[in-house]
Amino acid sequence: MKTGAIIPPLIALFFVVLTGCSTPKVVGDAASAPVALPPLAKRQVSYRVAPLGQTDLVFIGQPRSSGARSTPSGMAYPGGDPFSFLAAIAVHAAIQGSVTSAAEQAQIEAANKVLTPFKELIDGLYQADLLSANQLAGISEKTDDFEVGLLEDDRLPTGWLVQLNPMFVMSRSSDAITAVVTLAINDGRIREIEASAAPYQKVIAIQSQPVANTQEWLKEEGAKFTDTLQDLVSAAIELGINQFAGLLPPKEEASSTLRYLENGEKKIERGYLISESCSALIFESLRGELKWIPKNGPCG
Repeated sequence: MKTGAIIPPLIALFFVVLTGCSTPKVVGDAASAPVALPPLAKRQVSYRVAPLGQTDLVFIGQPRSSGARSTPSGMAYPGGDPFSFLAAIAVHAAIQGSVTSAAEQAQIEAANKVLTPFKELIDGLYQADLLSANQLAGISEKTDDFEVGLLEDDRLPTGWLVQLNPMFVMSRSSDAITAVVTLAINDGRIREIEASAAPYQKVIAIQSQPVANTQEWLKEEGAKFTDTLQDLVSAAIELGINQFAGLLPPKEEASSTLRYLENGEKKIERGYLISESCSALIFESLRGELKWIPKNGPCG
């Protein structure tokens, strides 16, 4: 079962946050000599998104928030945010070369029980199923500021190269899904891409709107389930490019206390507000994550 082996892919995912997104193999003209490249504009330019591979989805159940944890080596885990807790476990294991404790593993396994009804859907999907040229064309149709497309061959793009690595979290009530996407944007003209030095690197968390009935995920061979994952990936790409291109409002200089609903639970978090409307709250956490939270209030 793909959802059973959680820690190894989770370590790999969050290790990307430390060292940069994985780099697609791109080749240029080997005979050409290095030349000084003029700087790329961030608007009125093309963005090419590296395809996602034929790899399994990383899907986990939402863990319960709890107090700060520490390991025998004295590393404290942040307790207020379950995503940060998972990241801390993964990073700690990667750095220390150790596995999680029995208690931590038990917590993850308990959280993953929520995935049991969706095992067949998750096992039937690969990351490549979540990103298409049509999705990216839909982003381009919304704006005149840039054009987005799929990197279709191994040649270096003439604009920006977007690389991403998604994971997904099912809410404890099974009614909503959160995509946690590591995303990097690099000058696509550069032969050797160092993602760790990318001008834009961000962890982007985007929540779906909750469904009224969790059986909706399973209808029509899981059409809504797949559509939701695709929409979340597209939204993360769009949000990241918009921030990189300066099309989002700047974040507030001082942090503030933000209140929102996370999968039906009231959350309070310190962060830097970027935008708030009747439909969504966008902010940057104190850890630098870009978060998009849906709101269910009336608009208009």
